[in-house]
Amino acid sequence: MPQINRIRVNNVKYNFGTQFYDDFVMRFSCKNTIYDLANGGGKSVLMLLLLQNLIPNCTLDEKQPVEKLFRTGDGSSTIHSLVEWKLDEENIKNNFKYMLTGFCARKARDEENNENIHNTAIEYFNYCIFYREFNDNDLKNLPLTKGRERITYTGLKNYLKELEKKDYSLIVKIFDRKGEYQRFIAGYGLFESQWELIRGINRTEGHVRTYFETNYRTTKKVVEDLFIEEIIEKSFNSRTAVENDSREATGEAMAKTLLTIKDKLIELSAKKNDMGVYDRQTEAIESFIGRISGIRQLYFGREEMEEQIVRASNTLDRIMEKREAERIKYEESMALSVKEKNRLENLMAVIRVQGDESKMKSADRLIDEQSERLSALNKEHKEKKHMLLTLESENDYVDYIYYKGERDSIKAVIKKMTEGDSDSREIRRTLAAYGVERKKRNELKRAAIEECIQAEEAALKGEKDFLESLKEQENTYIQDISVADYMLSDWEKRLTEINKDIYKEKERLGMVIGGNSDAELSRLAGRQEKVSANIEDLQKRAVEYGAENSAIEYEYRDITEKIKKTEADMEGCGLLKKEYDESLKKLEKIQKLYGEYGTDNLYRLIDERYRETIGQADRNRSGLKSLKLYAKNLENGCPVGESSELKEVLDYIEKYHGDVAVSGVSFISSLSSEERVAAINRIPLLPYCIVINSSYDKIVSDGGIRAILKGDYAIPLIRLEAVKREEYIFGMSDVAFVMRDESLFTDSKSIEREQIRATQKLKDMEERQRQLDEAVDILREDLDFVNEYNSIYKKKIADNDKEYRELRIKQKSLKNDMELLQDKRLALAKNMEKLSADEKSLKEEEELLREKADALKRLAEMDREEEELSKNINRVKSKGESLKKSYKDIREKIKGASGSISYRMERTDSLKKELAETEENWEKLYGHYWGEEEALSVNGLDKMSDDEIDSKAKALNEILSGGAKDLNDKRRLMENYDIAMERSLDAIDYKGIPVNEIREGYREGRVRSHSKEELKALRNILDSGAEAIVRLEKELSKNKEIRARLEGAVNHGILVIKEKYGDFKRIFTEEEMETIDADSRLKESALRIGELSGNIMAIKDKLSHLDETGTEFIIYRRDLDKIIEKASISVDDREKAWEDNDDFVERLNALRERYERYEKEVINRREELEHEKITLYDTLRAMSSFRLADEIRNNVVMPDSVRETEELMESLREITDCIRLEKDRIEKSIEDIERIKDSFENQCIQSCINIRTELERFPKLSKINMDGERISIIGLSVPYIPENMYKKQMSEYIDNIVETADNIKSEEERIRYIRGQLSFKKLFSVIVTDMNGIKLTLYKRERIREQSRYLRYEEAVGSTGQSQGIYIQFLIAIINYITSINSPGAGSKNAGKTIFIDNPFGAAKDVYIWEPIFKLLKTNNVQLIVPCRGATPAITGRFDVNYVLGQKMIDGKQQTVVVEYYSNVESDILEYQRLSFEQSKIVFE
Repeated sequence: MPQINRIRVNNVKYNFGTQFYDDFVMRFSCKNTIYDLANGGGKSVLMLLLLQNLIPNCTLDEKQPVEKLFRTGDGSSTIHSLVEWKLDEENIKNNFKYMLTGFCARKARDEENNENIHNTAIEYFNYCIFYREFNDNDLKNLPLTKGRERITYTGLKNYLKELEKKDYSLIVKIFDRKGEYQRFIAGYGLFESQWELIRGINRTEGHVRTYFETNYRTTKKVVEDLFIEEIIEKSFNSRTAVENDSREATGEAMAKTLLTIKDKLIELSAKKNDMGVYDRQTEAIESFIGRISGIRQLYFGREEMEEQIVRASNTLDRIMEKREAERIKYEESMALSVKEKNRLENLMAVIRVQGDESKMKSADRLIDEQSERLSALNKEHKEKKHMLLTLESENDYVDYIYYKGERDSIKAVIKKMTEGDSDSREIRRTLAAYGVERKKRNELKRAAIEECIQAEEAALKGEKDFLESLKEQENTYIQDISVADYMLSDWEKRLTEINKDIYKEKERLGMVIGGNSDAELSRLAGRQEKVSANIEDLQKRAVEYGAENSAIEYEYRDITEKIKKTEADMEGCGLLKKEYDESLKKLEKIQKLYGEYGTDNLYRLIDERYRETIGQADRNRSGLKSLKLYAKNLENGCPVGESSELKEVLDYIEKYHGDVAVSGVSFISSLSSEERVAAINRIPLLPYCIVINSSYDKIVSDGGIRAILKGDYAIPLIRLEAVKREEYIFGMSDVAFVMRDESLFTDSKSIEREQIRATQKLKDMEERQRQLDEAVDILREDLDFVNEYNSIYKKKIADNDKEYRELRIKQKSLKNDMELLQDKRLALAKNMEKLSADEKSLKEEEELLREKADALKRLAEMDREEEELSKNINRVKSKGESLKKSYKDIREKIKGASGSISYRMERTDSLKKELAETEENWEKLYGHYWGEEEALSVNGLDKMSDDEIDSKAKALNEILSGGAKDLNDKRRLMENYDIAMERSLDAIDYKGIPVNEIREGYREGRVRSHSKEELKALRNILDSGAEAIVRLEKELSKNKEIRARLEGAVNHGILVIKEKYGDFKRIFTEEEMETIDADSRLKESALRIGELSGNIMAIKDKLSHLDETGTEFIIYRRDLDKIIEKASISVDDREKAWEDNDDFVERLNALRERYERYEKEVINRREELEHEKITLYDTLRAMSSFRLADEIRNNVVMPDSVRETEELMESLREITDCIRLEKDRIEKSIEDIERIKDSFENQCIQSCINIRTELERFPKLSKINMDGERISIIGLSVPYIPENMYKKQMSEYIDNIVETADNIKSEEERIRYIRGQLSFKKLFSVIVTDMNGIKLTLYKRERIREQSRYLRYEEAVGSTGQSQGIYIQFLIAIINYITSINSPGAGSKNAGKTIFIDNPFGAAKDVYIWEPIFKLLKTNNVQLIVPCRGATPAITGRFDVNYVLGQKMIDGKQQTVVVEYYSNVESDILEYQRLSFEQSKIVFE
């Protein structure tokens, strides 16, 4: 892996744009670097930006994605992150020593739709630049800025593309796809698995320990999920992907491979069992062929019998032809009845349609009439409404005239007051003149009003008389409607009762509802005649059956005795067969248990397993013995026993040198606990030694001791004086002994735990020994049984089966004979019983016919009454509807007349009131001056209007009364009257009545004031008219709906008629439809249809009788045809027949019996053949040869000749030949499939071996030199199964995968399952005895070197700082391991590595913790880069490069800058500084 020389980030704003990296560069010089930056100063942002060069678009945590840098308006626009790597020697080509990786990103633009948009947040690309030395386009000089300007996203990409083309001193690569980029940089040692691990650790500050304890809590998870899945498997997939130009994982490729051969593997499992079956199939079929060959010619001359069969066949044909002629006659008659019935049904349907058409035309007339009436009512209502508006306008004009008069009066007063002309006498004379003129005019007006009153009163009297006549008509209609309703209710009630009676009677008689009673009676008479004929026929046949029954009984008793003897013989065979069947069942269970169905192969298989199990039992017994000895040693306080070799040496010393030596175990046992601890601490190998108390040199120099040592054992000899001295005898680094845990010699709790474990293991081994002993006994028993079965039972079973089959055939033949006799006996008994039952049934039927005839007469009476009632109900309904319609019209007229009377009364009152008001007004204005003064002659008085005169008079009266004092008040009042006048005219105009017309009418005396009562009466008339219009509109709408339904019914009826009868033709004219009684026609047609239905049912009964009796003849025909076909009899001569047909059935039965006797021997042979075939069928099915068994069962039949027998035997021989060929083919196929499976299993085993090899490298790569010792930081121990078991275990594992996958329906789910099972960690578990038994140890360095030790991964705890240090060591070892595994080769050992750890110190600030870490870094050429805050000088001093970063305020924002820089790296290469720069093609922001 390359190491980082320099980094650069450019134009990065964060924390909502308040902080930023402008153009920030740091030089690490490929050395361990620490940079100090305050919390919140951007450490995490810088770490995130640098990781984009390794894992593009990654996050440190979900809350801090890259796209967050672009979220606000003050955020970044285009950001840059660059890392300059110094390549390892092995990756340097053409002296390109440096590789620059870059990441450029901007906020995604929705309008741009290109493949660079990786998600909805940002779009980015990565690039690499290779150069030999620093230059114009190295990390520092790449033109990302120009003064305050920044290069754009597109500008940089275009610049790099141009650079790639024109600068041949550089190699430039641009990547738009993340995967392509990562694969490329992996070729230079930047591996995704390593940086994903580093990213995971740096999600939170300083928690290397937390990362491992959270994600890889146990050794099993470390090995499975980290080592195998994340490192080894990804490395292998990465190498495979490069070679195949594909990223498809090996696991998926293997899954698809296994899925492809899955069916073949299942087929292999099934066909292995078939091999032993083929020989038995061939043997069984050849035995069957031998039995078929025993069939002889059973067919002799049958001329006379065949001639009788021909005559019987021809006679039966003539009988059936006669019956067929009768059938045709009945069917023709029924066809005519059906045709007539269809005609009548068509007629009824047409009548209904035409009836609906007539109703529809009546509805049209009613609709037209109602439409005209509605139009008239609307017109009248409109006129009345106009009249009301006119009267209201007249009132408004009268008000106008009043206001005008008042105004003119005031105007005149004002005029008089302003002119000063106020002579009271002249005024009185003027008023007198006015009074005379108004008196004269009032007389004329009175005469006109009185004339109007008289006219209104006369009209009122006429309307009252008309109203009285309408009410009289209303009462008449009410009485008529009540009578009609009462009659209708009474008749409908009676009709309901009659219909119920008719329904019940017809239901009781079983008649079709609506059927004709006369037709039903005719049908019953025909049935009575038929029953009588049948009784006579049955009585004749009863005599014949009696004689036949006696002969049958004698033969039945004879056959019964024969069956009893045969069954006794079969029972004897059955007892033996039961014994043999038990043996066979036991054999089948053993075959199924071992999966082998050939007895010879089964014997060999059991024998192999027997020998193998004996060997396992012996090995287990030996292990059990050793374990017992170990447990005993534990009880004595020492886990190590005295080996046989050590005892031999002790015996030798005692024999030749005397009692001068003792075993180390015995010596330790004699010490106290404290002495034991001290002794073993000084001399760890003491338990394995021999302690010599004297003659040490002599014994050591004795060559005889060496002569007795055999094998690879070393038994140390130690002088007693040396043991007693409290000093070390020799150093641990020079001795490599495998010894047990020392605590088992010193710690009582450890000894107790080990005793418990050993005791449990002892129990397990004893139970295993018991199981193995039982298995040996069972295998021995199975082996003896299979051997006995092969040598003895096979022949006995075959002989007994043969005898049993022969007895079974004989028994079946006798039972067939008995069944024939029994059938005949039962048939005779049933016939006699049927004769008696039929006779009784027919007599009961005759009685029912008489009852039905009486009931039918009653039904006819009820039908006539029902018809009459229906006619009356329809008539009354029609009359009632007409009366109700007339009543409704009268009610409307009464309502209208009442409104008109009310209006006329109000109008008369209004006229009278007007007359009185006229007199009252005159008296008020002119009464005081009438006759008092001489009237003054007033010019133009005759031309003045009444209102003008009255206005002037009011003004003069007011002057006389002195009321014209306040001139201003008069003027204001006059203005108010002007406004009122204008309002009155506006009201007239609003109503739409022309003012000029009203004015003209007023002048002509036609306009007057109308009272509120008069107007209210007119409004009531208008409301009544509106209600009448609404009601009429509803009726009209309802009638239109009725008309529409009628039209729909007509169209539907026509459509149905056309569909059913082909065409629709009207039968009656419109005039005829009005005159005919449609209901009567329909009733008559319905009755006729009922008669025809009765006839049709009667004919159907006759046809049914022909069918019932014809079934018997059809059976005879079928039986004869079978005999004819079976015997191949020619029936070409149609003239041969029996003359007398009366006894046809008896003669035919006799002929059949004769043929049956002839066939008896053939049947016996067929039964024997069928039994043998069934036996063969069962045998083949027991071998799971279902298709072959079905073929034998379906295709093997009794041959009819020698030729057919030979053909059958030949076809069976061909089957045996095919079986042999299939066996040969399958043997070849099994070899091919086994070869494929074996290759696949070897591939899986090789993957496991590769994993094992890689895991074994891990501890070796973690060694460092410390205090003069070579120490492995990591220890890994895996309990593998023996290598010779790899193949067996893997084969079973693959079989289990295949079996489970076969039960999964979805192919996608099958691939997913298989891929999971073929993952490296799953495969690896196959060669490990227990994945939980894997031991991973980590070296823990203590302050006191001697106390440093190895801890189990799960126990690597102490102080927080110590644990952190242990896990960092572990991380370095893993990184080194990743590099090694991904870069196999000589150079990988010294390849550079780089690690980022965010503030790893925390509690781990002690130097002694970091001492092995830095040695490990140096040993493995690892560059450590640490962002931190406040590290101690003792820590920072161990780093080659030190940065102190800070922030300064620029334009109100905090910029991260370098505050201090320290490096102990000698710079032999100066950085390249660009002297001038100009680039016109670069686009800056």
